[in-house]
Parts: sequence; C-alpha cells; structure tokens
Amino acid sequence: MLKDTTVASGAWEGHKKDDEGNWESYYHGYFPDGGPEGSSYLYFLDDKPDAQAFEGYLSENVSAIDMWLGGHTHTSRMIITAEKPILKLNGG
Repeated sequence: MLKDTTVASGAWEGHKKDDEGNWESYYHGYFPDGGPEGSSYLYFLDDKPDAQAFEGYLSENVSAIDMWLGGHTHTSRMIITAEKPILKLNGG
C-alpha cells in the first residue's frame, strides 16, 4: 500500500499500545526490529526506512500509470475511519 492513502496505510497503523504504553500487535504483527512504524505500507527501499519512493515518483509523474491497485486482505469494519477511505481514486 502507498503511505496514508487508504484505511490501514499510515505510520504505526496495525499496532496498539497496551496498558503500560508499550506497542503490541493489533492487526499487524509487532516486531521491534522489523520496521513496525511502516508495517502498513511500502516502507523500505533497500535499507532506507520510510523511503516513499513510489509516492514521490507518482506525485511527480501523475500520468505514469493508469491504475494502481492495492489492498489489505485483513481490513475489516473495525478499522474503517472517516479520515481514510477503503477506496481512493486519484486521476491525472
């Protein structure tokens, strides 16, 4: 998924904090050494975290592709928010 486009595609989405304030799994597994901040979107490019290479390229080259499909197979009504839709349409 591209960062901050649809439900469950933002930083730290997929994790929650326990009663002591520690991160734990929610609908994505929590692995401290595995880049948990970006477990909901395309996070790494080689060793660079939060690279946003696709987002940057597509912003600068709006007509580069006709359609981008992405989806979370485990999205459910419990994570739908008003801020991010299940489907996002962008056109150039």
